[in-house]
Amino acid sequence: MSSQSLPVSDLIAQYREYDDTRYQGMGYSEWTDAETLAWSEAYILFDYLHFYHVTGDERWLRKITVHFDEMIGNMSDHDGDGYKGWQTDRYCLARVMLTQSNSAATLTPTESWIQSPERSHLVTGHTYRVTVIANLAYAIQDLDTGQWLVTSKPLSSLLTGIPEVTLKLSGVPSLADSFVIKTTRPVRLEHMVHEGILLLPVAKFIEIAAKNPNFSTDLKAKAQSYYNLILSNFVPKWEECWREYPGGIGTYAELDRPERWGAGLVLPHNQYLMHADVYLHLDSVSPNPQLRAKSEKMFKYFRSRLIASGSGWTWYYRDVYQDSRRTGPIEDASHGGLDVLAMIDAYKHGMVFSEADIIRLANTFTQQMWNGSLSSLDVGDYVNSKSGPKDLYRVRFWSDLSQFSPTAFNISRTAFDLLGRPLKLIGPLVEAQAHASGTIASAQAVQPTSATPTVQNRVIRLETTAPGGLTRWNTVAPDLLPTDPDMLQKIGSFGDSWMAFRWDTISGRWEPAQPLSSEPTSLDLFWNPNGSVTSIPVSSDPFTVGKGWMVALRGSGAPVSIQVSGTPINQSTPYAIPLERG
Repeated sequence: MSSQSLPVSDLIAQYREYDDTRYQGMGYSEWTDAETLAWSEAYILFDYLHFYHVTGDERWLRKITVHFDEMIGNMSDHDGDGYKGWQTDRYCLARVMLTQSNSAATLTPTESWIQSPERSHLVTGHTYRVTVIANLAYAIQDLDTGQWLVTSKPLSSLLTGIPEVTLKLSGVPSLADSFVIKTTRPVRLEHMVHEGILLLPVAKFIEIAAKNPNFSTDLKAKAQSYYNLILSNFVPKWEECWREYPGGIGTYAELDRPERWGAGLVLPHNQYLMHADVYLHLDSVSPNPQLRAKSEKMFKYFRSRLIASGSGWTWYYRDVYQDSRRTGPIEDASHGGLDVLAMIDAYKHGMVFSEADIIRLANTFTQQMWNGSLSSLDVGDYVNSKSGPKDLYRVRFWSDLSQFSPTAFNISRTAFDLLGRPLKLIGPLVEAQAHASGTIASAQAVQPTSATPTVQNRVIRLETTAPGGLTRWNTVAPDLLPTDPDMLQKIGSFGDSWMAFRWDTISGRWEPAQPLSSEPTSLDLFWNPNGSVTSIPVSSDPFTVGKGWMVALRGSGAPVSIQVSGTPINQSTPYAIPLERG
């Protein structure tokens, strides 16, 4: 990495020249497609915030208002629910229906809704006739174009020929029997994630305007109008998607409509966290107990899903529970960047996350994802990986960790240089450098806490269960973030077997842990005489903050003690460990 500081003024001037000519200075704000707005225009709005934070120049905030006013003018109430928004057909599913038949046999689509957005966009929306012809064959004609897609193909239990559609034949059709199949293309829908990432830079602008007494009157008026719009239009729109769970946590789910991909499922973390972050900034402007409660519940939900791994975190793209076990892919670096953005904002506002949590987050980037080399730099494509298809642009949001870790800045700066200092990364990198060097200009910028938390020790006293005696359970929930990732092995070393249960706030029940080896221990044999190991793996999850465990340790019956080393948690943050009778 170059030891020279980035030429901030030159880089901002370079960006400004480009920005002034990019679609006449309007970026993508004149687009009406929600996906384009979210994944292109929103990043421009974030750039404007970066430049404001570094320079304190209101020009960049005025750019936000010009763009957002254009977007507001392009909103529409496409479904007549009384709320406006931006739509896209990107994540909608295509439909397949049998609309007419003159046969005693039945012909039905194997998928009434094509369960893939990519495949759905290959569906034509045309109507087709399937006709039984001589020699036990069938033909398919596109009734919209008149084209014969299949002129003769042997009958079987599954008929193909309509793009992305498979039909199931039951029974024996007669010659000249026909079936009419209608398809519909994906329609334009609104999605929470698109609105969340578009509203977040606007919410940040609102907070800046509200807290700066020297702000221009017109900018304050704009901020107030945007605040009112979000509260009246965007917040109530998604109320039916809100879900709450035991333990004071909550999140949003996808609308349970058949045309939606992932209908009814809890949203991926990056999607609901954008709204948690928006609500956080709005509550900071004007205390709103309902918004704050929702924000806090979402951040608590995300915090409960983080898995301590080494000195960092690992988490999933979406947490779906089947038999109390997580399923689905590990979070990728791109979507994970949005999680990082929200987590840092929550920490700066004193919500849920402790300094130790943020240091773990920085370690995720610098120790789990970075390959350890600046000369041949690479950053993994998942939060637990150092490898994958090389894409250094993914440092965009991760560079925000520069305010907590010099190494995070070194990684981000090196990526920026290796990419040729691209325009799309100038904003994040000049602010990252300002944070790292302590030269941030904006009055609203929160300075990082640079001191490393002091490591402290705690002694955990455990009662043991003597052979033949009643099981003695211990509650284990240290007020430290353990530095030793092998905490479970310490527990296990005190006897030939142990058993632990963790309260899961989603399912509202205790989860069993696993023994330390894949072979059944004496405790497994005690619970399952047939010798099977039926426990659920949680060995990557130490006895850490917010994870309440009940531990039974087989031994002599005398108490034992173990020492836990770790960094103190934020004592003002509640970590509830609910118990139930039984």
